[in-house]
This record gives sequence, C-alpha cells and structure tokens, in this order.
Amino acid sequence: MSTPAAPQLTDRETWQRQLDELRRREKAHTREGDAIAAARRRLPMVEVDPSTQLVGADGPVNLLDAFEGRTHLFASYHMWHTGSPAADQCEGCTFFTGQVLELSYLHSRDVTFAVFCQGPFQETSRYRDFMGWQAPWYSVPAESLDSLVAGRAFGMKRATCARATGCSRPTGQPGGRPRRRPRRRPSRHQQAPLPLTIGTDRSDETARRVGRTYEEETMLLENKVAVIYGGGGAVGGAVARAFAREGAQLFLAGRTLVPLESVAGEVSTGGRSVDVAQVDALDADAVERHAARVVEEAGRLDVSFNLIGYGQTQGAPLLEMARERFVGPISTAMEAHFITATTAGRYMVEAGSGVILALTAQAARVPYVNTGGFGVIGAAIEGLCRQLAAELGPRGVRVACLRSGGSPDTPGVEESWTQHAENAGVSKADWWAQMAEKTALRRLPMLADVANAAVLLASDHATAITAEVTNVTCGELFD
Repeated sequence: MSTPAAPQLTDRETWQRQLDELRRREKAHTREGDAIAAARRRLPMVEVDPSTQLVGADGPVNLLDAFEGRTHLFASYHMWHTGSPAADQCEGCTFFTGQVLELSYLHSRDVTFAVFCQGPFQETSRYRDFMGWQAPWYSVPAESLDSLVAGRAFGMKRATCARATGCSRPTGQPGGRPRRRPRRRPSRHQQAPLPLTIGTDRSDETARRVGRTYEEETMLLENKVAVIYGGGGAVGGAVARAFAREGAQLFLAGRTLVPLESVAGEVSTGGRSVDVAQVDALDADAVERHAARVVEEAGRLDVSFNLIGYGQTQGAPLLEMARERFVGPISTAMEAHFITATTAGRYMVEAGSGVILALTAQAARVPYVNTGGFGVIGAAIEGLCRQLAAELGPRGVRVACLRSGGSPDTPGVEESWTQHAENAGVSKADWWAQMAEKTALRRLPMLADVANAAVLLASDHATAITAEVTNVTCGELFD
C-alpha cells in the first residue's frame, strides 16, 4: 500500500498568501450560491386545492386541516418503502425529520410543521412512534400525489402556505410567506375554504404583502443610511437583515470582521448596499472616523443603533459577585453608548434629522435575582436615551429604546437562561415555559419581533416617537 502524499511544507507567508486566495474563491462561491438561493425564493406560484386529501391519526382530513389553524405550514415530505423494515427506510428523510424536536418556536411564528409521508398511515405511523417523533404525521394517498408534488420526487422538502387571495404555487421547490392573518380559521359552513399556495421564500418578508411586486412595494427604510454597531452578532444580524429588507443602506461595524462579513454576505445577495468596518465602539476616535466616512460616502447618517455585547454579568447573587464582574459590563455599556450616540448625534443635529436607537430588557424595569449588572445596564441606557432625546429633540433628532423580554433564539440569552435554570433547579425547557407563561401573549419575543419593531422606530412612520422605551416583551410588562 502506498503512503498518502503529505501536504508540501512551506513558509508562513506563502501559506497565508495561498489561504487568502482560497478564501477569496470561497467567498465568491458562497455569494454565487446565495444569489442562486435568492432567485429560487422568488420563483412564481400556482394555486393548490385546499381540499386535497390526507390521512391522519383520526382518519381522512384535507390539506387545510393540516395547518391546525395557523397561516403557514411547513410540510416535510418523507419517502416510504412499503413493507420494508425500519432499517431500510429513507436515511435522508429520517435524518431531517429527526432534527425537528422543538415545535414551539415555529408555532410562535404562526407556522405548523408536519410530515407528509408517502406510505399508508398505519404502517408509517408505527415508524414515527418508534423514532419518538412528536410532529404531526400524515399519509398522502395516491390520488393526492399529483396535487402536492406534480410528478416530482416525493422526498423534496416543501413549505405550503395559506393565502386568502392571489393563490399560487411555484414551478420549482415551494415555500412562500403570505400576509399574516388571524390564527383562527373561518368555519367551512360559513364560507369557502381559503385557497392555499405553495411558494419558495420562507425568509423573504416582502412576499407577505399580498398582491404587490417587489418594485411596487413601499419599503419603510428606503434610502435610509443606517450604522449598526455589533452588526455581526445575533441581534445585530437580525436587525441588519430587517433593515436591508426595508431598503436601508447598511454600514455594519464591530470589533471582529468575520461575523460582520457573514451578515453582509447574506444581506448583499438581495442587491442591498452593505459596508463592513472593524470599529471598537469604546474607541471614540475610531467611531468618529467611521461616522465621518459614512457621511462622506453616503451623504448623511439617518439611523445609529448600538447592539454590542457588554460581557458576562449574570448568573450569581450580588453578594457573591466580584466587583469587576458587576461594574465592568456597566462601564462598557455606558461608554460605548455615550460614544456612538453622541458621535451620531453631532452629524444628525447638523442635518436636522436622524434616529438613535438602543436595546434594553425587562430587567431594566423589574428586578430579577442573579442578573448581576444586567438590569442596571438597561436602566442606565434608558436614562441616557431620555436625556439625549430632550437635548436633541429641538434639533430634529429622535432617540428611542426597545425593551425586549429576551429572545430565546439569541445565543447569549440561551446561555444566561440556562444558567438561571440551573440555579433554579429546573430544566432549560421548563425555565423558558415559565418565562413565556408570565407574558400576556404566552410566548416570548423572538429576534424577528425585535428587529421588526426596530424597523418601525427607525422609519418615518414613527416621527412622533422619541424619549420612549418601546415594550417588546410580549406583554410581560404592562406599561
């Protein structure tokens, strides 16, 4: 047997040069793939019969029933080999379905996930029970195949969506997002069933605005110039995607370029202008130089949003906490917000308009045990924003906060809540359920909720809102 050839040894400079070239090619490959995916999401749609028959646990049902009263349905198509043992069933379908464990997040976004299986219900449902899956499970009768897959391979993943008007299904792989409607479905005895559509864009928010093309759509932040500090983080990235969706010209800033470039790669595929820059929000000179470049290149600065991280401060009682763990994050937060807000404010005052945004949490209003300096940070940021609003308001500049309840799809929130759950002696799922139970809506605000609220505050639809802390807690707090 021959010995496999080892990579050639070289000096670090040569290695770095070749790595840089490889990364350039990889980035081009990634962006081309993103562009193809964006084009796929914009495929047209055609109508699907809502009375298409399925077989569920309680017998025959129609496609509309599978929505379970929600406006969106993600249907995972599971291939089946009738009569074969479990070990011989489709590995790819099994792997995919096995990843979908927690359905509450989808339900909170008005989406039902269900598996549409190719084989007979009694046989396939035993496989579902054997695997321990909890997702709704349906069998697709032979007479319904053409309506759902139109002659293509059954195992492709599709999303099916309800829409009240303008129904359509794409010629390619489906998954659209119609306009959100009340979760309660009309009675079939009162009116005809809603038409259903299958489309391709589960992530494209503009597809929700039924009956309009992209060109006809009025974007809330069209031509707005926005700087997002911490734009490579989970919250910053969500806000960047929402701002870009609504037409903003983005300048993403942060201490590390790689996550910024990742977000920029996602956003730029939609044709939006995105600039990334390595900027430390605690460095006043760097922030000033960056703001000056933004104004020089874009002509103005309309929105400034500081979403940087402050460091770990939660998870222990104050009496057991080291001074630096309490004071350090507070100092970081206040210095960064003072620097970025006042820098942006000077340019906005000169222009006579602009919006400065900040994000806090419910702990700024209501004390929670073991949160360290987190609540103090939020309260201090809110106080700073109120003072800035009073000083800058007469010059046409608005300043506002969003107060979230903590989004469980944010890695930092998940980490801190895991610690709180351990301190309370409960599981993470139980802790999340307890937090959701405290809210009026019985759910937690997700990143998309926070980002959409930020879009509204940054837009000209909120020109009368300043010195305000917007409640995005799903009703945990009653202001």
